Amino acid sequence: MSDTTPAAAALNHWNRLIQLAAASGSYADCLHLYSASLLAAGLRGNASTFPSLAKSCAALRLPGLGRAIHARALLAGAAVSSDAFVRTSLVDMYAKCGRLPDARRLFDETPLSSRTLVAWNCMVSAYGRSSQVEEAVAVFNAMRRGEVRPSGSTLVGLLSGCADALSARNIGVCLYGYSVKSGLDADVLVSNSVLTMLVRGNQLEAARLLFDHVENKSLVTWSAMASGYLQAKDCVKVFDLFRVMRETEQSMDSVVLVNLTAAATLFGNLLAAKGVHTLVIKGGFQCQDDLVASLVEEHVIAMGLQSDLQVSTGLIVMYCKCGSIQHARKIFESVSNRDVAIWSAMINGYACNGDGSEAVALFSEMQNRGVRPDAIVFYSCSNSMQPFWFSR
Repeated sequence: MSDTTPAAAALNHWNRLIQLAAASGSYADCLHLYSASLLAAGLRGNASTFPSLAKSCAALRLPGLGRAIHARALLAGAAVSSDAFVRTSLVDMYAKCGRLPDARRLFDETPLSSRTLVAWNCMVSAYGRSSQVEEAVAVFNAMRRGEVRPSGSTLVGLLSGCADALSARNIGVCLYGYSVKSGLDADVLVSNSVLTMLVRGNQLEAARLLFDHVENKSLVTWSAMASGYLQAKDCVKVFDLFRVMRETEQSMDSVVLVNLTAAATLFGNLLAAKGVHTLVIKGGFQCQDDLVASLVEEHVIAMGLQSDLQVSTGLIVMYCKCGSIQHARKIFESVSNRDVAIWSAMINGYACNGDGSEAVALFSEMQNRGVRPDAIVFYSCSNSMQPFWFSR
C-alpha cells in the first residue's frame, strides 16, 4: 500500500492514535480504537499497529484477545519471522499473560538472527517470575551462546526467580558474580534484585555489605534493607537506616513509611525508641511520649500519604500498641474510605487497651455502615466482652 493513498493515510492516522493510547496507559481505549475505528474503516493494520495492541493485551491480562490479535497480525502479514518487533511484542504478551508454552513456541519459531535482546529478556523474565529457574538459566546460556550480550534486565529476570526459590539462591550468587565481572552490578535494578534475594534468605550481613556498596540507592534499595531488619525484629537498625536515608534527602513512599511504623509497633513503648532519638532532635522535635509516632505522622502528612490505607492502618496499630489510643482514633476518623483492615485495627486497639465498651460500640458502627466483619474483628469483640460476662 503506497503511503500516498487515502487508505495509507487513514492507517497512519489510526496507528498514531493507537500508539498514543498504549503509551499513555489507556489500554482499553487502544483496543477500542483498533476494533471500533481501524477495522471498521476496512483496514487490516500493519507492523506499526500490532505491537501496541499486544502491549495492551499484556497489561490487561487478556490472553484470549491477544491470541486473536496474533491471528490478525498473521492475516495482515505483520507477524512474519523477519518482523522482530511484532513477534517480540507477541512473545512478551503471551509471557506476561502466563501463557509460557505459547510464548516459547513463538520464540523458538523466530530465527536466531531475528531474536532481539527484548525477546530473550521476555523469556528469561517469564521463567523467572514462574520460579522455573532452570529453564530461565537455560535460556540465558542459549542467549550467551548466540553471542547476545545480556543486559541488566536479563539478570533482574533471572534473579526474580532465585529470590523466591531456596534451592536457587546459589545460582543467584553466581549470577551476582557474573554481574560484577561484566560490570552490570552498577545497574541499581540488578543490585536491588540481589539485595532482595539476600534479605529473603536471611543473609543480612551480606545484604548490608551490598547495600553499602550501592552508590545510587533507590527507594526499593532502602525498603528492601529495612524489610530485612524488620524480619529480624531489629528495630534500632530500621530507625538508624531511616536516619541515614533522611540525611541523603531521599524521597519516601508508603512502603518506607509502612516499614517504619511496623518497626515502631515492635517497640511497644514509645519512650524506649532510642533508635529515633537523633532523628527527633534533627527534625526539631521535643522529647515527649510520642517520639516515634510523631516523627512518622509528620512525614506521612508531609508526603501526602495520609490517605494511603496501609499507612493509616499501620499508624493506628502503632499508636494502639504504644497506648496512644486517642492518636489512633484521630487517624481513624480522618480516613473516609475505611476498609475492614482499618476497622479491625481500631477495634482491636480498644480491646487490647482494655476499653471493651468502645470496641463494641465501634463494632456496631461498622455493621451499620455495611462493612462485613472478619474473624479478627469477631475475636477482638469477644475478648472485649469477657469482662462484662464475668461481672454478671
